[in-house]
Amino acid sequence: MKTKFTAAILAGALALSACENMTQQQGEQAMGATAGAIGGAVLAQLLGANAGWTAAGALACPPPRPRAADPMSYAMDRMAPVCRAAGVAFSAAEGFIDRADIDGDGAPDAVVDWGKAGCSSAGTFCTGEFCDLTFLYNIGEGGFVPGLTIRAKGYQVAPILDIMTDLEIIVPSSACGYEETGECAAIYHSRPGGDVELVGYF
Repeated sequence: MKTKFTAAILAGALALSACENMTQQQGEQAMGATAGAIGGAVLAQLLGANAGWTAAGALACPPPRPRAADPMSYAMDRMAPVCRAAGVAFSAAEGFIDRADIDGDGAPDAVVDWGKAGCSSAGTFCTGEFCDLTFLYNIGEGGFVPGLTIRAKGYQVAPILDIMTDLEIIVPSSACGYEETGECAAIYHSRPGGDVELVGYF
């Protein structure tokens, strides 16, 4: 019974690993290590018995997010087809990439302001003074992953009593459900690794 209970927990952990953007090779390595620890036959039997549960867990996971070695590499990958279509060379304006700690872990993250990307792309990324901002999270040796892209005209980082970090993002009033034109604030909890959660609009 204890072995079955342990294997069931490990099966759940393997299913949840998909939510951590684990590569197929890493997943196979984790499966091999688990099988070696408790016996491949036992693990296979229990994973089969819990197939519905593990499959549902995997389906609930978000798709893997693209990773980049650095913010500029991420930006250039996105801008390459835009600039190619416009027939001009990539030449971003000052302030295109803002380096800031947006999750409170002490590592420099990045915010890409696509309205300053050049290549005559304002019509693609902007509506009036509101332009797409992408919040890139520093995950150490793994590079950077995008946590949020939102059409906005500014943001500020708001630490909360050294417990967590919020992002206050200025968005069009229509995003908050207001009929009048103007702006409002979208508040997000911002956690390391690109774990972003909408708190609400104000």
